[in-house]
Amino acid sequence: MVELVKGFREVVSDAAFWKEVDKWDLQYMVEGDSEVDVAGLIEASHFKGDWTREQKQVLTDSLFDLAKKGKGVPPFQNTLNKLLRFFTGSFKPPPAGFSLFRKPVTFQLVVNDRCAPLVGKTCFDMLLVPAGCLTNTSTLEDMIKESVASEGFYLA
Repeated sequence: MVELVKGFREVVSDAAFWKEVDKWDLQYMVEGDSEVDVAGLIEASHFKGDWTREQKQVLTDSLFDLAKKGKGVPPFQNTLNKLLRFFTGSFKPPPAGFSLFRKPVTFQLVVNDRCAPLVGKTCFDMLLVPAGCLTNTSTLEDMIKESVASEGFYLA
């Protein structure tokens, strides 16, 4: 972190700026917040397939519930951050928010009556969600946890 600050001080030489900014501010400016703005994510997302209003609501409610359960949990242990990593390649949302993401996040409905693991496509920022998982929030949350756990990104 110290080297990062040194590098920024070489580029930004304004003393007034550095009186107002500490290393944690700088880290936030570079990395953004680890908490996922679920409303911003949903608003900036594209829903591909024949999603019903009820299916979108189950997804939305599940994401909000995971955000609530993960409050204060480090991103590498937080299920919602793991899900984000699962289909975007990053544990954290973009610093400028999802509306300025490199391309819209896509939730693709997979027509399947049974609940199966979700599939993340990081090259396309796409999450394939089987319709059978969208019957209720508990079913979807369980499958999200199972899907991201199989990716194995745990820190020792």
